[in-house]
Amino acid sequence: MTETQILMLNNLIYDPVFTSEGAEAFSVGELLSFIDTDQYKKQGGLSGPATTKEEWENMIRLAKEDEELCRLRIAETKNDTRTGAKAICFYDEEKEEAVVVFAGTGYNEWRDNFTAGTQTDTKQQIDALEWFETLDYENITVSGHSKGGNKAMYIAVCSEKEVDCIAFDGEGFSKEFCEKYQEKMEERKENIVLYANYRDFVSCLLYPIAGNVIFLKNDGGIAPDELSFGGYHCPDALFLHKDGEILYALAEQGEREEAIQLLAEFTIYFMEKAPKGERVQILSFLGDVMQRLMGKGKGEYRNDIVRSFGADALRDILIYFRTFLKEKEKSDPEGYQKGMKSFADLANEFLNIPSVLELTIPFFSYYAEKYYFFPVMMNKTISIEKAVVIRDFTQETKERMIEAAKERDREPFWKISRWDCWYRLEQEMTGLNLSAYANNVDEYYRKLIDLNDAGTAEIERIFEDVAALDLLYAERIEEENISLKNEIQKLQKFI
Repeated sequence: MTETQILMLNNLIYDPVFTSEGAEAFSVGELLSFIDTDQYKKQGGLSGPATTKEEWENMIRLAKEDEELCRLRIAETKNDTRTGAKAICFYDEEKEEAVVVFAGTGYNEWRDNFTAGTQTDTKQQIDALEWFETLDYENITVSGHSKGGNKAMYIAVCSEKEVDCIAFDGEGFSKEFCEKYQEKMEERKENIVLYANYRDFVSCLLYPIAGNVIFLKNDGGIAPDELSFGGYHCPDALFLHKDGEILYALAEQGEREEAIQLLAEFTIYFMEKAPKGERVQILSFLGDVMQRLMGKGKGEYRNDIVRSFGADALRDILIYFRTFLKEKEKSDPEGYQKGMKSFADLANEFLNIPSVLELTIPFFSYYAEKYYFFPVMMNKTISIEKAVVIRDFTQETKERMIEAAKERDREPFWKISRWDCWYRLEQEMTGLNLSAYANNVDEYYRKLIDLNDAGTAEIERIFEDVAALDLLYAERIEEENISLKNEIQKLQKFI
């Protein structure tokens, strides 16, 4: 089958008629006649294609005109009521070929999307593979859209069968996956093709593994005025559109939007730089947020993860992003400038930012970075159930704080950027969060000193008090240790 026909199947799978009970008894052409387009309205979420009634009618008409497509039979279906995961095996009896199509994220698969960033194999990927392996066909192509595209690529690498893969807008894979399956990926990557809308924000995530990635440039459909940024992830946005009508062909090839390319590079940067434990914490939080937002009330999510990790996870990912942008600006100034301009253009296009406000962006960016306003906002808007804070009172820290105090005493009064009114604003809003200064702890110490008017004598007193408190606790712990040993000796007499 052609890529255009396979894309059509990736759109049709979202209609419940195709995954309803008893669908196996009908051909695609027969199922198309059952579809009631009056039920369709523009969808605002990402759990299904945000397609208008007119667009559905357009695609169904095109599908009905394709005799080869209409003669396909529904050989097998996967409709998991626990997760919302769906898949269909279409079979062409004349050509003796099968096409397996996986739908995008089911209502209880959102967490799985994010944990994929830390695992070699996720539960939903394994379930898809196990179902696929039960299909008894030799000439087989596997496909899917969004998460379905990820499952299709996973199967293309991990299946015992040798298959061709045509994926659409599918996200990438973890560092751990690429390390585990490196040899298989090299063997099979030429059989994997990924088509992605040039503004799609899902296919840019994690490590890409397709041997051929093709970007399709399409800015909307029949109702472009209704197109939101989320609309670029819809499978119908990969079709060619002309004069307000969907044509039965793939959109023209183009280059990826610079802002999306920057996000793609950042996800790789984050996967490379963040320790696995930190990735687990951040991605677990993001997964549960999306599960709650996109699960439509059916999915399972954990409030404890959101409350415990929320502020820290958002703050940390922003710190990584800020650091990435700094390094990008130095290593690739042209790419950095194009990416940032693209972000501004997208914000103006979809958020309708007045042009006069664009003049304030450089000023805001400078102070957002220097005074950590992003972490400020995160800590004020996200409630934290539990926080673990480690205070360092080593001799090295003491010496660094004393040096910071001496530096404060030496600074000229006219240096406005050093005035502690800025620090007091930050202290009022965030409590001067230590995590925001992971790469510059000396500045954190200096701000504390400025805020508290602490000199060397005050620092000496604080460290002496800490040492005394440490000695007191050490004595108490030793007492408890002796008591515990005595109890153990008593117990041993009875053994």
